[in-house]
Amino acid sequence: MARHNSRRERGRRPTRPATRVSYLVAATLYSHLHKPGTKAREKGKYSLVTALHGLGLSREDIVEFYSFIDQILRLSANQEKNFKRKLQQFEKERKMRYITSIERLGREEGLEEGLEKGREEKSLEVARRLLSMGLSREQIQQATDLSEQQIIDLEKE
Repeated sequence: MARHNSRRERGRRPTRPATRVSYLVAATLYSHLHKPGTKAREKGKYSLVTALHGLGLSREDIVEFYSFIDQILRLSANQEKNFKRKLQQFEKERKMRYITSIERLGREEGLEEGLEKGREEKSLEVARRLLSMGLSREQIQQATDLSEQQIIDLEKE
């Protein structure tokens, strides 16, 4: 085991691990260096977990490593809430980073089109029920905002 030659070396924070195994070692070191409930422990856990995403691991491997790190670097209830909130934000930003502005606009337009289609389907469904109840075309038009032609087409079904 390597010995620390000076007080300065003993107090240094572990550097960002470069290999898979070193993440496990780093988690163990953080658990020994930083007592439960300290901000440094929470920061170390966040640093290790977010760095896993840069290793090119599969989702399953990340979950496995995270599970180990989570067991080693336990946090207080408040710290755990804060940690999870920050981790969710990190994951959200990481996913969104790869979407261009044009793709984002396309998604928004697609969502709006889908919502509009859903509203129209609901109006048609309501109109069918109103027709089966014997309401007039005018009453159905007022209730659903469908055109007269759309109601006529429903009557033909």
